[in-house]
Amino acid sequence: MAIKGIDEITGKTIERVIVKRKKGAPGYGFGMQVFLLFTDHTYYEFFSDWLIGFTGRVYEGGREEVLRYVSDAMEVEYEAYLDENGRPASFRPKSES
Repeated sequence: MAIKGIDEITGKTIERVIVKRKKGAPGYGFGMQVFLLFTDHTYYEFFSDWLIGFTGRVYEGGREEVLRYVSDAMEVEYEAYLDENGRPASFRPKSES
């Protein structure tokens, strides 16, 4: 799975989130996009040909809590962050197979 551009959004400030769905799809149906719009007039898109699920709330916690959450069924594909100098950095775990 290619994760392109994730490291480019690290450290940006989100000013708006827009969720779009395919025209003609009932409710939150087939074909969805989530756009993160940043204060520097750039944006990043998440998309799916099927559904994007939303949790419905903001959770307390940080990296460790996210890594533990549903770790029996899900694994980290890619992680982007700011390094100790404030520069974008990334990490992709090696497959255990």
